[in-house]
Amino acid sequence: MDIARNELPFESENTGLVKLHMLSAGLQSGKTEQYANRLRQNGIAIESLHVNSVQEFELTLQSSLIDLVLCTADSPDIPLETIIYGVQQYNPEAAVIVAGDSSVLEEHAFGITDIINSDDEHESLHRLNRAIQLLLANRKIRDLEQQCRSFETRSQMLLDTSREAICYTHAGMHVFANPSYLDLFGISADDNEIESITLMDLVTPEYHRDLKRMLKLSQQANEKEYSLEIGCKRANGETFMADMIFSPVIVDEERSVQVIVREKQDESQSAIPNIDLVSGLYSSNYFQGTASEIIDLAKQSGKVYALYYIAIDRYMQIREVVGLRESNSIVKDIADILGNALSSEMRKTLARIGDHAFAFIAPTGKDRGPVQKVAERLVTLVAQHAFEQIPDDSQPRVSIGIAFSDHEKISDASDFIDHAYHACSSVAEEDKPIAVYGENTAPTDDVPVVHPAPVVSSKEADSVDLVKYALENERIRHLLVAMLNLDGDDPMQNYIVDIEFSDDKGVLTPYSEISDAVMASGKAALIDDLMLREMAELHSASSDRNNIFYLPLSPASFCDENFDQRLEKVLRHHNLKPQAFSFILNGKDIRQYLGEAKTFCQAIQAMGSTCYVNGFAEREDDLALIRELSVDGVWFSGKLADGFSSSDNKLQRLKDLTTALKSQNRKTILGHINSPSVLANAWGIGVNFITGPFLHKGSGKPDFDFSRYN
Repeated sequence: MDIARNELPFESENTGLVKLHMLSAGLQSGKTEQYANRLRQNGIAIESLHVNSVQEFELTLQSSLIDLVLCTADSPDIPLETIIYGVQQYNPEAAVIVAGDSSVLEEHAFGITDIINSDDEHESLHRLNRAIQLLLANRKIRDLEQQCRSFETRSQMLLDTSREAICYTHAGMHVFANPSYLDLFGISADDNEIESITLMDLVTPEYHRDLKRMLKLSQQANEKEYSLEIGCKRANGETFMADMIFSPVIVDEERSVQVIVREKQDESQSAIPNIDLVSGLYSSNYFQGTASEIIDLAKQSGKVYALYYIAIDRYMQIREVVGLRESNSIVKDIADILGNALSSEMRKTLARIGDHAFAFIAPTGKDRGPVQKVAERLVTLVAQHAFEQIPDDSQPRVSIGIAFSDHEKISDASDFIDHAYHACSSVAEEDKPIAVYGENTAPTDDVPVVHPAPVVSSKEADSVDLVKYALENERIRHLLVAMLNLDGDDPMQNYIVDIEFSDDKGVLTPYSEISDAVMASGKAALIDDLMLREMAELHSASSDRNNIFYLPLSPASFCDENFDQRLEKVLRHHNLKPQAFSFILNGKDIRQYLGEAKTFCQAIQAMGSTCYVNGFAEREDDLALIRELSVDGVWFSGKLADGFSSSDNKLQRLKDLTTALKSQNRKTILGHINSPSVLANAWGIGVNFITGPFLHKGSGKPDFDFSRYN
């Protein structure tokens, strides 16, 4: 009697039939194939393999993903103890089915899924079917758990990057607060300070009763949302009015309350006359009044404040090119960049104070280093943004002038603003994007002009020149380097995209060696888009739609909140799915732009693409960094992967890292496969992908013969 088809629920919504790999050891190959054929007849895609020795068995387990091991209890060639140990070591999720009698279970109960009687075909098929169903059920559970972890990670990222002030409370105690919440109340993020503060501590006494009532209502079983206008107080004692929105949530299996806090603005502050209609920021008049209040406060308290004057370089020329409407759009884009980058305290004073100028004021101390870093970050963010309103070679940049309230020549708000303006104007003379009043600056009426940022060394300058020369003369070429999947039968054909720059003598320089120069050139986003379009054209022209191109991205692209839209446009133009691309971010860049990297990965994964981190294990804390990101996998650092041997400490380090990453459900890529010995050692590490010159030196087209390695 055949097993009924309806007993075999192997249909997958996304992939069709689930393909399983069955390995027979010590059992007659003819008998194994008989079982495999019967299972195939009943709708199960089975690929059967047969081994005759311990060595064959171990090599197969190491190189292939085996789902089912079918063996005998008394094989002289492959002892059952060896089979059980091998499965537990290399693939503990695999089912082990033993042909024998019940006495086998008495000796080897641990590690055996089931036993079959090879003389009773129907019963054997029934037990095999049961083992397969259990295997697929466990796999489904694991996938669901992974999805849950992914959802939790993405939800956490949304909370961490949200501009809304959000906290979770249980019995009035904080169990979580996002950065915007801490920023709003002036609470340090260090040493878990928030955990010792109750929500009641952040509310003025006259509202305590109302707060208790709302918390009680929100903890009830209904899913209703409640709101309350309430008086709040910051850590420094300053009070403000806010709207609090309460809703029930489950945190660590306990009923808790989510609280969103939205600070209310004074009517005088929120009135239309105080808002610039183009940028959405405060107006110049409002900023003048705020600056006056701050100067008075500085004189009374002795505190020092920094005023940042931010001017758009070559604004008049830009407006002549794009027109008034588009130039206003550029102003709005820059206003958004500034607003997203600044803390809530800084945003309180952020204003548009001229056609092409913005300003804000922030408290500072004796150490002026953080002030400079804030300015540098703003200059960089604007430089990395791709403004769609204007050609790439004319992208807007900004200059920043800084003045400090304790300067001897500042007597009122007008002096304060004028000093920052003069510092900004002096940038044209200093040829630097940032200037501080009183530090080699002098008043000038010149409009700031665009200039390179950051400042680079002479060696880096040569590299910058190379990047610009190669771009202007179409001397940028790509290489598609094949990447082998060691996880078994994989229909996808994976290629790493290498980029090289050629000088006037034809000398090639890899992108990886001059990535900083690419950023310094201001052309990083343009090069990223160029490569993306080229890869899309190659993919579209290829007859094989199973190709996946792993494309490196600069911070200029992954920090751009509109990149996903540009990607979607390219995909739509070439009729490609997002799965056609995976994006590789450099670990060094991620550390510098962690928040942006989190947001980028989230957006790209939501589309259906994947993200990898290059240069992994450059630093000891890289594993902790990966835990914070929702990346799909990592590419091991060349320092770790290059030239290791079977006796090298590097090999054990790679094994340990691979195991740790697998526990996080991350894929792993091992490059620098440059010799047969390195290739042989790579098989036993447990990585998912390998690549390197020994396997493939690269080609201009996706023409590698993957079948040689299947």
